[in-house]
Amino acid sequence: MVSLADFLHFPATWVEWCKTHAQANHWSEEVELLFEEKHQILQFLGWHAGWWLSKATTCLTDNPELNEGLIAYAGCQAALHHKLTKSFAHT
Repeated sequence: MVSLADFLHFPATWVEWCKTHAQANHWSEEVELLFEEKHQILQFLGWHAGWWLSKATTCLTDNPELNEGLIAYAGCQAALHHKLTKSFAHT
């Protein structure tokens, strides 16, 4: 087993250990940030799916054919965002 006293006898080894330790801490922080970003993206995708569903009923016109198309488009967009949310949640 290597002790702290052994490191002090070999300054180059101590320097390398410090650099490696700093890199390990840096990458641990990066992983934490990635998980937080993933959480925020999942929240946004869920919100955006709901936003599309709300647009299906709030952007209606006097033209029934256009309304049908707008509702269908909003429904497709909402389904796409739900699918993206499910897919991204499992990665």
